[in-house]
Amino acid sequence: MVTALAVIVALSVLIIVHEAGHFFAAKMLGVKVQEFGIGIPPRIASFTRGGTRYSINALPFGGFVKLDGEFDGAFVTSPAWKRAVILVAGVFMNVVLAWVLFSVVFMVGMSQNLVIASVLSGSPAEAAGVRMGDVIFGAESAGRTLDAPVTAERFITFTGGAEDSLELLVKRNGAEERLTLAPRENPPAGEGRLGLELVDMGVSREPFFASLWHGAQAAIGGFAAVAVGFATLISRAFSEPGVLDAVSGPVGVFVVAKAAGALGAAYLLELTAVISVNLAVLNLIPFPALDGGRLLFVLFEKLRGKPLSARVHTWSNAVGFALLIALMVIVTVKDLGKFVF
Repeated sequence: MVTALAVIVALSVLIIVHEAGHFFAAKMLGVKVQEFGIGIPPRIASFTRGGTRYSINALPFGGFVKLDGEFDGAFVTSPAWKRAVILVAGVFMNVVLAWVLFSVVFMVGMSQNLVIASVLSGSPAEAAGVRMGDVIFGAESAGRTLDAPVTAERFITFTGGAEDSLELLVKRNGAEERLTLAPRENPPAGEGRLGLELVDMGVSREPFFASLWHGAQAAIGGFAAVAVGFATLISRAFSEPGVLDAVSGPVGVFVVAKAAGALGAAYLLELTAVISVNLAVLNLIPFPALDGGRLLFVLFEKLRGKPLSARVHTWSNAVGFALLIALMVIVTVKDLGKFVF
């Protein structure tokens, strides 16, 4: 229960920090902010200061910023550069948050663990009951043993020599389990013999300034890697629809974060930093209702020489938002089938 609550708080902080980026940028550039809310309405309590309503809302997840004339007034009539800065500020704050969290992780250090990030559909891992969020602490095959600490590199090397059967030792919800897998001889391209995607978690403790430097490297490097990963995923989705089976939504993120939280606070901080970087990249995708889509509109208006109508802004964002919600529902249902049923 405590771990689940910590995960909810951590994920909410990501959204609030993102929205705070929009808020502070708008305030500094003179664009009126009608409301800055923590949580999702209906409102529980609020007060107004400096022309902005600050609210606490009933559903305790994330937050929002409501700009004046977001689609038909002060915001859309502001100079293009101001709108671009306000839109990018949310992404910038997510990268800054990732830098801070990575830096803290380097300062405190943490032991090495190998966490399963996703299980591919139709793979030996799925057939054996391996789940996203499981922590691998050992493996056995043909009289050979892989002991802790288990890293992705050691695990891949070990499983590459596995024969017909592999015993996987995992920790799940505080309990240890032994799962039997049958590695594939000729797996599909990019899937590996087991059909697992892995993430190494754990770093050595470092001095303060070294932590800040390596935290910045992790945040910027992570941003670049995630951007390339998203581009690759989107390009492969058209030729290999099955690649989308590895994509997870809120439920999958929660499961992995809960598993990381069970390992300790530092692991949850590291995973929160990784998710923050992913959120930054996701918001830059040029799709209506996302910051990237709205940035594309700003660029289009600049090239066109005049603003788009309020109707275009309103309908494009409404349709984009509806499609995003539909996609989230589909992915969530898939995740529920994978993790709950």
